[in-house]
Amino acid sequence: MAGEFLRERRARGLRIGVTVRALAPILGYLRRLGVAPPHSAVAAVTPQDVLLAEYRDYLEAERGLSAGTITHYLRCARVFLTWLPEPCGSLSGLSSGQVTGYVMRWARQREGRPPDMVTLPALRSLLRFLHVAGHVPWLLADAVPAGRAHPGRLGVPRAASAEGIGAVLASCDRDSAVGRRDYAIVLSLTRLGLRGGEVARLELADVGWRSGEVMIRGKGRPGRCPAAAW
Repeated sequence: MAGEFLRERRARGLRIGVTVRALAPILGYLRRLGVAPPHSAVAAVTPQDVLLAEYRDYLEAERGLSAGTITHYLRCARVFLTWLPEPCGSLSGLSSGQVTGYVMRWARQREGRPPDMVTLPALRSLLRFLHVAGHVPWLLADAVPAGRAHPGRLGVPRAASAEGIGAVLASCDRDSAVGRRDYAIVLSLTRLGLRGGEVARLELADVGWRSGEVMIRGKGRPGRCPAAAW
């Protein structure tokens, strides 16, 4: 019934409340009350379902992506696979021309709308998976052009210069606790390549002083990062 409700909303062209994730809060509440059955995994029955289940395992186990990113990537993958004229069992004939045609169609539909920062990276991810898993003989990810940068980032350098980083580090007052904290943050960002959120989640217990490793809690599953660059 939930699936039928979502399909009807999508068929009406609605863009809000059209995914399983949108129903998760109300379904969870109803299950806690005992008035809805517990969640059960749906068996993959179509070639597309089987392929998407395999792709999900790849994103979780191999790429270690967060649940939210996996949801978006699977949604984009389903749209692309549904658009293809051949069923998923015949992907060996997928060509760069088909990929380019899909991207051009997508770009025309996006004209005049806010930037979409997910679809193109998701498509490149899917194409890499299809090649690695042996479904497609050629690596077609390069047929997907780089997406447009976010409007707020136009004109912003892609990387800081060594001189700029040195100037920021030199501005930190290492005789004070705040300055030493700032110095450690800049080192974490520049020498270990951590994201801002990963640095913000760091705790003293995450630093392995003897092993030279740091436990990082990032967008995917936690992992250790060698801290020798410090």
